Amino acid sequence: MMKKEFEEPIIKEVYKYCDNNIGETILFTGFVFAGFDGLNRGEANSQDLTNLVSNILLNLTEKGILTEVRQKENEFIYPFYKVLYHEKLIPESKRR
Repeated sequence: MMKKEFEEPIIKEVYKYCDNNIGETILFTGFVFAGFDGLNRGEANSQDLTNLVSNILLNLTEKGILTEVRQKENEFIYPFYKVLYHEKLIPESKRR
């Protein structure tokens, strides 16, 4: 289980990535496990990252924000499967 202190920077990076790559109803995304700023391989394993990213993107899919998740060329993709609200991605009107 990943510690909260390591989750928060990852969550921010995932949302930042999504904000920069989202378009209409399709999100092109993928994550290569190379660690994020302030996080190295010794602090979290790839399964922890997979689970965290999956939870974020599943949430967006369940909310109807995303209808399709596709691999971006030359990137590894994990199965993207809670609520982590994010103003830019989930407008107030779509929050339940």
